[in-house]
Amino acid sequence: MISGSNLEQVLISGQFTVTGELGPPQNGNFDVVRDKARILKGHVDAVNITDCQTAIVRMSSLTAGLIALAEGVEPVMQMTCRDRNRIGIQSDILGASALGIKNLLCLTGDHQKFGNHPQAKGVFDMDSIQLLGMVKTMRDDKKFQCGDEIKSHEPRLFLGAAANPFADPFEYRPIRVGKKVEAGASFIQTQIIYNVEKFARFMEIVRDLGLHEKVYILAGVTPPKSVGMARYMKKFVPGLDVTDEVIERLKGAKDPKEEGINICVDIIKQVREIPGVAGVHVMAIEWEQAVPEIVSLAGLSPRPGAKTVEPRLRSSEAIELIVSNAKEDAKAEIEKAALEQAQASRDLVAKEKEKITSEISSLKRQTEEAKAIAGQKETEIKRLTEELAKTKAGQGHAQAAKGLAANRESIALSSREGRALTSVRSGLEALRKGLGINEDQLEALRRFFEAEFLLHSDTVEQVTVPFYEAAAIREKLEKPEAETRHKEVVNLVAKGNVLLHKNDAAGALDAFEKALAIEPGDQKAGEGLKKAREALEIAALAEKEAAPAVPEGVPPCPEGLSPEEWQRKWVIRFVATGNVCLHKGDVDGASKAFKLALKLKPDDEKAKAGLLKAESGGVTPVTVPAEPEVPEKAEVQPTPESKTAPV
Repeated sequence: MISGSNLEQVLISGQFTVTGELGPPQNGNFDVVRDKARILKGHVDAVNITDCQTAIVRMSSLTAGLIALAEGVEPVMQMTCRDRNRIGIQSDILGASALGIKNLLCLTGDHQKFGNHPQAKGVFDMDSIQLLGMVKTMRDDKKFQCGDEIKSHEPRLFLGAAANPFADPFEYRPIRVGKKVEAGASFIQTQIIYNVEKFARFMEIVRDLGLHEKVYILAGVTPPKSVGMARYMKKFVPGLDVTDEVIERLKGAKDPKEEGINICVDIIKQVREIPGVAGVHVMAIEWEQAVPEIVSLAGLSPRPGAKTVEPRLRSSEAIELIVSNAKEDAKAEIEKAALEQAQASRDLVAKEKEKITSEISSLKRQTEEAKAIAGQKETEIKRLTEELAKTKAGQGHAQAAKGLAANRESIALSSREGRALTSVRSGLEALRKGLGINEDQLEALRRFFEAEFLLHSDTVEQVTVPFYEAAAIREKLEKPEAETRHKEVVNLVAKGNVLLHKNDAAGALDAFEKALAIEPGDQKAGEGLKKAREALEIAALAEKEAAPAVPEGVPPCPEGLSPEEWQRKWVIRFVATGNVCLHKGDVDGASKAFKLALKLKPDDEKAKAGLLKAESGGVTPVTVPAEPEVPEKAEVQPTPESKTAPV
């Protein structure tokens, strides 16, 4: 690869290449060149920028080429030997290379007598072949024509030349092409072709010389606008061979312009079949609008994308467009980041909500269990209350029996009856001590037996006291309370173990302490308490070692959140704050927020990218040289011009 230009890459790839031509205006109107370039863009692989063709003063080829390049169209800068000596030529070549020109077409140039300044002095310090050799030496040997060394940044240009297959002597034309190839030409653009048969004979000689393997040949074509134009070229333009067939087709056409396009397309299809032809050079003289249609009808669309066309100078309009696009991209990126941060916040809220919902469900379940236990206790209390009422009713009967016994005290008892009554009283006293019943209960039992004894004093029977009833009552009173305490201890121990499993050592410690408060000797509660205390000590030590430095503006981590979750939450908040500040144009506020986020998480990519944008002022600045202001002159209507053969 010599220059890496788009034209060079397309030719090397073997694709049938298409180049066009752009004639600069006879004034300094920037828009004329820009509009022509926009018409040709995407339909050709490169565009020739003519150098004061037909010796008429026009905008320079270099300037017009830079305008085309700014529009994304790769220029082929033409350079003639008519208007510059070797010093000026070498100077312009260095400048063109510095500004991104990669293709150069070397021409001798039309004589000044054919132009609008016939009295001008032609320079012609060298011809096209010598020009090719000089530029090749500058490029490959890094030397000026005088022999001085080019120490760096030599002009890497893809060199081309012109050829006229129809000039006399015909047999010498291919030999002259060979001299240009030897001098340094890598591609050849021919004069306009109407006589395809004669051009085919020219290409046959080229192949015999082996030149088709050394150089890329692009056949020149142009659409004739009218029969008058065709006749003029046939009679007055040297080096053109316009056939009678072309004139007859235009003469009989209803629309000469449409027929001219068809003639051009037919010629392209014919020359494409000739071996050694690498492409076509479409010269639509001041009729650039016809080129897209010609290329399409010839089956040469679409063209491969120009990936290497990159202007080094840009127009103010192009700069404004770049800045506008950059702002839109930045705005879209900020909005995207804000949406991502908002989504992250929503996800965090949803996670916390799910956690709280789970905790509420657990509390509701515990509340229901507590209500069930309270209901059981209430039922048990009701039952015990009923039993107590029955006991009190029994005490009423005992008082009645006591009154009855008092009335019988006046009755004289036999010695046998007296001994029996004494035995009953002794037994009741022993029963009181054994069962632990109070004095009132004992008195009630004693009166019952005395009343019974007095009523049946004539027939004394052995009295058996059911002592187990008092013990049963006491057991019934104590048993529900013991079961309730045991159940509560079991629940607390289970809760403590679950909290230990969830790494909630503080909650587990509280549960085990409550269990031991109910039953101090419970072995499982004691073991769990020991484990909870150990877990608390380990967690406190780990938290102390892993606790990150909290920057200014971040409150302490609240209970219920781990330091990592708290830190991640504040990183999200700081990045979101920075993006909002960027969106508002507050660069300092954005920079501060992104720096706080990076203190918490130094490797956070979003914070890094945000800080970079903030330090760059919100968008990446685009700095390019300013265009010189050129006063606009009144445009002179160009006179019809003739196309002469470049040599």
